[in-house]
Amino acid sequence: MTAESSTATLRFLPAVTEPDGTLGALGPADAFDVPADLGGESGQVIAAMMLAATAFGHGARDGFAIVGLRRMLHELSDPGALAAAGSPAVAASLMLGVGHAHAAEYRSAGDAARLDLALAY
Repeated sequence: MTAESSTATLRFLPAVTEPDGTLGALGPADAFDVPADLGGESGQVIAAMMLAATAFGHGARDGFAIVGLRRMLHELSDPGALAAAGSPAVAASLMLGVGHAHAAEYRSAGDAARLDLALAY
């Protein structure tokens, strides 16, 4: 992020990586342009992405990360409004982040409705 920029690039560097193509996984190759101001809906999406990135392995179904992720996804008032969140790159990154978060929730719970939400983004 630069002083004159209103966006930052968010990358995930997991201690344990999931294989490429793992549903809902975020890894070192994933980069998201996000607003530098982390408040509001954008901040909630970023927090959900961070929880999704940690919701793997043993205990993912009922662990702290997935419980928090479910709560955050439920609290998002209008994820479609993210389409107007700054530049097209920022809007696309936020919408992709919501899709990853729903996919991670699907993977932990097996709820087909979550997969439908992930595919909607």
